[in-house]
Amino acid sequence: MPANFELKAYCGDPRSCEETAIALGAVLTQEVDERELDGDVVVSMHRKTYAAPDWCVNIDRMLGHLFMEIEVFQEDFERAAETMNLLTKEFGVRKTDIFPRSYAYLTRAIERANAMRSLLDGRLADLVLIDGPSGAGKSTLVHGLRQNLPDEYRFLRRYTSRPERPGDADTNEYIHISVAEFQQMAHEGAFIESKDFLFDMSYGISWQQAVEALQDPGVKAAYGLMNLGNIRYVKEFAPEIRRVLITAPLDDLRQRLIGRGTHTQEALDERLENARMANEAEDLYDVVIWNSDGCFESSLEQLINAVKGSRSNAVKGSRS
Repeated sequence: MPANFELKAYCGDPRSCEETAIALGAVLTQEVDERELDGDVVVSMHRKTYAAPDWCVNIDRMLGHLFMEIEVFQEDFERAAETMNLLTKEFGVRKTDIFPRSYAYLTRAIERANAMRSLLDGRLADLVLIDGPSGAGKSTLVHGLRQNLPDEYRFLRRYTSRPERPGDADTNEYIHISVAEFQQMAHEGAFIESKDFLFDMSYGISWQQAVEALQDPGVKAAYGLMNLGNIRYVKEFAPEIRRVLITAPLDDLRQRLIGRGTHTQEALDERLENARMANEAEDLYDVVIWNSDGCFESSLEQLINAVKGSRSNAVKGSRS
């Protein structure tokens, strides 16, 4: 019977996952070493499968990292959706834990990340990735950052497959490439992190840019904007990277988004849900900057300090 629902997620504590599966009525049905060819990528893993009558969970160890794959086998769509929602809650899966790509993609990503970490010999801790939901003011703050930091702090432009827009040349924020070129880079594991959106728009920061910047002895640190929702991915595969969240209370974000006058109610709800997801994942960041209304100067100062500082002196901000 084909699975109605399936998801992959990072697994922090396999023992806890196993205990949860058993408590929910699943039993260990297999423990095997698997090796398969997925396209041109050899995927190798150690898999333990816990199965119940209409669902199963696979706990997979691959290249030193742990993942879980939940599959639901039910004909009724609504019942399958309810079962998947229940299982994600029981297993403690957050939206930031879910990984939408294949294990072949993960294999390439892990191998490239390990190679780049080794090549940089500890300097990856001088890379700062800045995250935040729509309406938080991260683009404006990063613009202020670029104006206030000297040249030894290198801004990393993002690759994008979207068409060039008026003003892009002035901000010098993007490297524009074709959809095919972007997907080829992603397939090769060329991005520290990347994300695909509707209408063939994708964004990502490349390893090559980071390596070139951090191998320059005149560069004290490098920084760039990352895609919301990829924070667990970055923490998992390149934990040395310093991670900064720029956010705001949901009421502030709602008013800012409404003030733009460009979002439908559906788009507004989606952005606020993304913000809620980011705020609930504070623990995955080294620095959290609450850019509340009227706090821009303070937020910019915190961001400058985050880029110029180190993880050892990073301080989480407050919601006030």
